[in-house]
Amino acid sequence: MSMAQILIVRAFMAATKATDITSFHIFLSMNTSFGTGAFELAPDSTNSHAMNQVGEIRAGQEIGLWDKGDINNVLTFVSKDDMEFPYYMPVISTAANPVYYYIQFQTGNWLLSAKGDKETCQTASLHNGNLDDMLWRVSEKDGKYSFVSKSGKILYISDSYVNAAKARNVKDTLFTMVESNNSLGGFEIGKSTTGRNFFNMFQGAGEGRLISFWDLGDGGNVVRFVPAEALVPVSGITTFNPANKYTLWYTKPATNWMTSCLPIGNGQFGATLMGDVAIDDVQFNDKTLWSGKLGGLTSTAAYGYYLNFGNLYIRSRGMSKVTDYVRYLDINDAVAGVKYTMDGVAYSRTYFASNPDSCVVVRYTASQNGKINTTLTLKNQNGRNVSYTVDNNNQATITFDGQVARQDDHGATTPESYYCAARIVTDGGTITKNAKGVIEVNGANSMTVYLRGLTDFDPDAPTYVSGANLLAVVQQRQ
Repeated sequence: MSMAQILIVRAFMAATKATDITSFHIFLSMNTSFGTGAFELAPDSTNSHAMNQVGEIRAGQEIGLWDKGDINNVLTFVSKDDMEFPYYMPVISTAANPVYYYIQFQTGNWLLSAKGDKETCQTASLHNGNLDDMLWRVSEKDGKYSFVSKSGKILYISDSYVNAAKARNVKDTLFTMVESNNSLGGFEIGKSTTGRNFFNMFQGAGEGRLISFWDLGDGGNVVRFVPAEALVPVSGITTFNPANKYTLWYTKPATNWMTSCLPIGNGQFGATLMGDVAIDDVQFNDKTLWSGKLGGLTSTAAYGYYLNFGNLYIRSRGMSKVTDYVRYLDINDAVAGVKYTMDGVAYSRTYFASNPDSCVVVRYTASQNGKINTTLTLKNQNGRNVSYTVDNNNQATITFDGQVARQDDHGATTPESYYCAARIVTDGGTITKNAKGVIEVNGANSMTVYLRGLTDFDPDAPTYVSGANLLAVVQQRQ
């Protein structure tokens, strides 16, 4: 979640009396920690104080006022189209043109699924169950919506639950749909436009949860409509013989970052891998990118915590159902990987962290030439500046930089600088920028990404930061 999203979600509340301030002044911030062109919001024209995330920058902070220019004030305005994973209203289907979507709950990413005829709908995983029960087309009548699965079942209200049946009266099959105010971002489907009337995962997120109704705005309500081609069903390999005895391996992509992703690292810089075939999310950290106090230990929360450095997203285009899927971590060789087959072609992805070269390496190959087609983006988790450069037909570079505020032993704020670069190199095919200005690989035989992130933290410097030219350091190592 970006700083802007955190502020916008929590700062604007409904006025309760006539004297409440309901308008704000927007001014250009002089703080450039997250690049130029950012803003602050002030309650009056003096702009001496601005909205502020109290204490530190993270989701869930209270919103107060603080001196203008503070790093915790800085925000930008992000449209849905500019989000890393934007969401949209579904295309309305017609008899001649049915368009199918997965209805995905944003808490846990579980999918709405029909079950037996006239049974209550449940949450399901893409890789378990009948896909035709998870794909829905949307029709509209007089501002309300009906939902019919590819298996021919229509959603309807049955007391306090959402059921699906082959045939049903029209009156209980029409639902409202509103854009949610919840920070998860998406829509809520319900019986009305207010109150305890919206689709909800009963008793919390998880697989096999019944679909009931709950209050507008609850995180368990929020859904997005994901095009059928955007999620790829996976069938796991039946037998796998790893090269080394001490190998962890699984036949499905990870669904929970905390409990099921696979980690790689070199002691300083590392990444975690979810193994999804459509969107390969490589989340990475450097152990010196830290929020909070620099220097001596303290028993208070002000000591801080590790910051998420960023995410490398590799989207594979033209995906369909895959078979023989396996993801693994070879502990003996410190190499992770994903293997699968699609349309008769065997694909392999390899990941490792190099200590001598101080980087994470990602390599994509296929058993036939010209089969690597990807779109690559970097997410700066502590700012917004990302630059995409095509160096030549077979090389490109994605970079970002910024600063985070840290305090020394005397309470003085000293910014810590960070820099990240991803170098993309292909064998065959071409590298271009697409219409959105991000990197596309087309028809390559193989693709290798060299990823590095570092900071100017220096334990021997008086202020614990060296001010070294990070760009020069990264370029020397590439």
